[in-house]
Amino acid sequence: MRPELVIGLLGMLLVAIIAVTGRKAAVSDLDEWAVAGRSYGILKTWILQAGETFTTFTFLGTVGVFVAAGGAGFYAIPYVPLAYLVMYFMAPRLWRRAKTRGYLTQADFIEDTYGSRMLGTVIGVVGVLILLPYIQLQITGLSLIINTATGTDAGTLSSVFGFVLVMVFVLYAGLGGIARVSFFKDFMMILIMVMLAVAIPLSTQHGFFGTISKAADVAPESLFAALPGYGPVWVISSMAVSMVSVMFYALPHIWPAVMASSGEKVVRRNLIFLPIYNLFASVAMLLAYAFIVRHGMAADGSNGAMLTMAGESLPGWLVGVVLVAGVATAMVPAAAMLLAIAPLVVNNVLRVQAEERKLGATRMVVVVIGILALMLALAMPNLLANMLLLTFSGSTQLVPAIAFGLLMKRPPNSSAILGGLLVGLLGVVIAEQWQVIVDTGINSGLVALPFNLLALFLIQRATGDRRAPNPAVNGPAPVHRPAVVKRQGA
Repeated sequence: MRPELVIGLLGMLLVAIIAVTGRKAAVSDLDEWAVAGRSYGILKTWILQAGETFTTFTFLGTVGVFVAAGGAGFYAIPYVPLAYLVMYFMAPRLWRRAKTRGYLTQADFIEDTYGSRMLGTVIGVVGVLILLPYIQLQITGLSLIINTATGTDAGTLSSVFGFVLVMVFVLYAGLGGIARVSFFKDFMMILIMVMLAVAIPLSTQHGFFGTISKAADVAPESLFAALPGYGPVWVISSMAVSMVSVMFYALPHIWPAVMASSGEKVVRRNLIFLPIYNLFASVAMLLAYAFIVRHGMAADGSNGAMLTMAGESLPGWLVGVVLVAGVATAMVPAAAMLLAIAPLVVNNVLRVQAEERKLGATRMVVVVIGILALMLALAMPNLLANMLLLTFSGSTQLVPAIAFGLLMKRPPNSSAILGGLLVGLLGVVIAEQWQVIVDTGINSGLVALPFNLLALFLIQRATGDRRAPNPAVNGPAPVHRPAVVKRQGA
C-alpha cells in the first residue's frame, strides 16, 4: 500500500477522533446536537462558518475552473466578501428571530414567518433536495482526491470508509464535533495552501509572479473570460447568483453556524473577520496558472490539477499530508450537511411531535440519508450530479421568502411565497434544458428569479394583498418547534 494512501486513511480516522474527543457520552439533547445550545463565541463561530468557505470546491473546483475556463474562474473570488457586507446586517436579525422563536432549521423560520405548515413542508423537502446532491459531491470529491493523490483506484473504498466515519461522529457529537474538527481542517488547509503557494511556483522555476507572466505566454486566453460558454455574461451572472444566495443564507446548512452563536455581537464580529479566509482563494488562482505553465489548459481532469501539481512538486510523505487536508475538506462539509438535513426531515417533513423522540428520529434520518447518498453516489453518480442545479441555482429561489421574512414587518402571504418558489424552481429546470438560454451563458438561477418574483406579486394581488404579520409580535415559540399560528392569507 502506498504511503500517501496510508497517511490519508489515518487522516480520516484522525478527523473522526478529533470530532468525538471532549465528550464522555453522546449528545442527548436536540438543541445541543443541532445548534450547540446557542453558546458559541466569536472564535468557534468564525471557524464553523468559515468551514463553508474551505470545501472540496476550494481544494479542487476553484483550481479546476481556472485550468478549464481561464479568467472566468475569477468569479469565485469576490462574491463571498461582497455578500458579507449585506450579511453583516442580515445575520443579527436572523439570529435574534431564531433565538426568540426557537428555530432549528431554515424551514422553521419560513414556516413560522408565513404561518403555513404546507409551506414549511415544501421548504423542508426542497432543502433535502438541495443538500442531497451536495453531499454526493463531497463523496465524489473524496474519491477523486484519493485517486489523484495516490495514483491508485482506492478512492471508492476509501470514500466509503471516510463517509461512514462522518456519519458516526455526526451521530455521536452533533454540531460540537463538527466545530472541533473544523479547527483541524482549517489549520491544515491554510498550512497546505501556503506550502503549495511556495513549492509549486518554485518547481516551475518561474517564481510567484513569473508563473502568471509565463502563463500569459503559454496560454494567453487563460487570463481572459473568453472561452466558449465562459464569457463575461457567465462570469457576471454566476457571481451575482452566488452572491445573492450567500448573503440571504439560501443554503440550509449555513443556518446552524449562525444559530449556534451566543449573541448578535458575536454574529456581527464574525462577519468582520470572515473575509480573511477568502484571501486564500487567490492562492488557487496561482496554483492553476502553475499547472497551465506545465501542462496547458484542459477541461479533462482539471479538477485534479492541484493534486497533480502537488505530486510533481512534493515528496510522497508531504503529498500524504496534502491528502489529509483534502479529505478533511470533504468530510467536514458533508457532516454539516447531514446535520442540517436531519432536523429538516424530523421537524418540517415528518413532524415528530414528542420531544423525547426527536433526537432519536434525527439520528435515524442521518443514517438513512447518509446511506442513501452513499449508495446513489456509488451506483448512479450522474443522477445526483444532474441535480446539482437545485443546489446552486435552485437555492436562489428561496431568497425572496427569506429576504421578505427578515426585512418586512408584514411579508407576503404564504400562497404567494409558495407559488413564486414553485415557478422559480420550474424556471431553473427549463433554463437548464433550453439550449437557447444555455448558449447565452446566463446562470439559470438568475433567469428564473424574475419569474419567481412576478408570480409572487401576481398571486399576492389575486389573493387580495393579504399579508402575514411579523411572528415576533406573537411572543416566543416553544424551543425546538415554532408555534405556527394559522394566519389570514395562509
